[in-house]
Amino acid sequence: KNASAYRTELQPKLPAIFEMLSKLYRQSTGRFSAEQIKSRVVAVLKAWRSWMLLSPKFLLGLEATFLGDYSKIEENEAEKARKEIESLDLDQLKAKCLQSGISCEGGSQEELMEKLIVINVIANRKEQEKIDEEKKNGAVLEEEAKRTITRNALNETLRNETVQQNKNINILVQEKLREIEGTRSKDTGNNNETDDDYDSHGDIDGEPLDSDIDGEPMDSDIDGEPLDENEL
Repeated sequence: KNASAYRTELQPKLPAIFEMLSKLYRQSTGRFSAEQIKSRVVAVLKAWRSWMLLSPKFLLGLEATFLGDYSKIEENEAEKARKEIESLDLDQLKAKCLQSGISCEGGSQEELMEKLIVINVIANRKEQEKIDEEKKNGAVLEEEAKRTITRNALNETLRNETVQQNKNINILVQEKLREIEGTRSKDTGNNNETDDDYDSHGDIDGEPLDSDIDGEPMDSDIDGEPLDENEL
């Protein structure tokens, strides 16, 4: 509450204060150089902007008052602003200037009008620059968001492809293992069948081994006579 009252009392006096600072700035030859004065005043204005104690347009007027910078502007820019204030009388014009941070000291109606027009145009420019900057930043953020979405989608696609490739490799490995296992089982079955055939059927020509080499039964000795047990 007290801060607001202090600002309310101080604000109408600031344009005259900055007008005096401007004279000191332009005439400085003593202890403080012009650049030192300028840097300190500009730092104060910057702090006020960051604290949002005063309107941007009012601070812009204070800065122009201090620097004496009422740059010429294009006529087409000034025309609209002039139409808005050309009907004001001197007292109304002074009040309008004070609201815009412009010093009214020693100024004619025409001079005050020109100062006010310049401040209004510059303020509109800065407001438009701010809007354009916000749009630009918004476009940059939007573009960055699109790139992030695209990058995430690409990464997801690569992950899915990698997973599918791993699945395909696993399938091929499993099929190969089954093929190797089937070959081993077949070889083992063939070996078992050969052994069984040899044991159950006989010698290598497939005939039973119940005769000697000439095909006759081996129930006699080599001279053809039966073997007598007593002779053994």
